[in-house]
Amino acid sequence: MQCEICGREGKLFRVRVEGVLLNVCENCAKFGKIVKEKKRREGERVFEMNPELPKILRRLRGKKKQEEFAREVNIPVSLLRKWELGDLVMDIKNAKKLEKRFGIKALVEKEIPCVKVKGKMKEKLTLGDVVELKE
Repeated sequence: MQCEICGREGKLFRVRVEGVLLNVCENCAKFGKIVKEKKRREGERVFEMNPELPKILRRLRGKKKQEEFAREVNIPVSLLRKWELGDLVMDIKNAKKLEKRFGIKALVEKEIPCVKVKGKMKEKLTLGDVVELKE
């Protein structure tokens, strides 16, 4: 494989350069930050925040002030405010804490589409997966 910056052949690193993920050589890796991607195992479950969570939190809080409700659940008011507005994704630790305490669904299972390419299941396609080169 070739470096996506300079075109050199060899071992490549996954690097985030100005917000873009690239496969680059060791020399070009200095232009960004190396990203360690976790390989998902088949059957592994992935979760994301429930899109209805901001509404659910406002309903749970009811007529209580944000400060009072935040103190009850032991979280900073600023965090509760951002969650209720949908401006911040809730971390797993707090999501599980709220799920247990209130019996709500803070996390929902995320469906990851997979495609079978050359006998292997893949989540992400590359250009090489879909293009046939003519010689």
